[in-house]
This record gives sequence, structure tokens and C-alpha cells, in this order.
Amino acid sequence: DITVNLPDETSVILKGISTDRIIDVRKLLYVNALSCNITNFSLSHELRGPRLKDAVDVAALKPCTLTLVEEEYDEESAAAHVRRLLDIVACTTSFGPSSDDAKNERGAQDKSSSGKKSGNKKEAPAPKVSAGKSSSQDDVSML
Repeated sequence: DITVNLPDETSVILKGISTDRIIDVRKLLYVNALSCNITNFSLSHELRGPRLKDAVDVAALKPCTLTLVEEEYDEESAAAHVRRLLDIVACTTSFGPSSDDAKNERGAQDKSSSGKKSGNKKEAPAPKVSAGKSSSQDDVSML
């Protein structure tokens, strides 16, 4: 197990394998729900020091506790950060409301339209807007 201390003083325990390197830990953090919003960071170790190189073997780090340090954003990393956040929002909203939410909305619409004199009127559904998908190559290049 790899423990990563986050800037907000929480920690994430990642399940790794013996051949993992720091680049693999970065990828695991990138998709972890608690740390996916942090896109520009370095990892430090109490014995190996700050800014561990991506090629460092995790098995060589004893104790296996890392600290995530947020780095300053430049124009390129800020743009990558915004793309990542848009991807996260698109993934969480693209599936629409749950079936319970849809039933509640239909029930509310039925109740509100039953009180109207012209109950046969139906409004056109709002157009669906889809967010553009950014290139995964751009997102991976910053790792």
C-alpha cells in the first residue's frame, strides 16, 4: 500500500504493485476521487526529498508514505487543469438524472399541468448540450 498525504491534511491509500514507479502513483492519484482535482503537483518522500522523479521505484521507498505538493500553475498547466475539470464535470453530468429524479420531475410536471385549463399543451424539451471531449494526449502529457 502507498499512503499519499494530500495538501488538505487528508490521506489517500493507493493499492500498488511491486513494479510501480512514481509515474504510476501519479496516474492513480489522477483518477482517484479525492485527488483528481489536483492536476499540477510533485511528490516528496521524507528520506528521498522533494520532487521525486517519475522513474523512482515505489518499492525502494521505505516507509511508503509520500506527500503531494501542489505546484504553481503556468499558462499551459492552467489550461490542462481547466480541461481536466471540464472532463470531470462532463463525466458526472453526462448520464442525466437518476430514475428516481426523472419520476419526481414527471410527477411534478403532471401536478402543475393538471391545474391549468389547457392541460394538453406540451412544452418542447430543452436542447441537450454536450461538452467537447479534450484530447487524452494533452492530459497525459502533463503527468
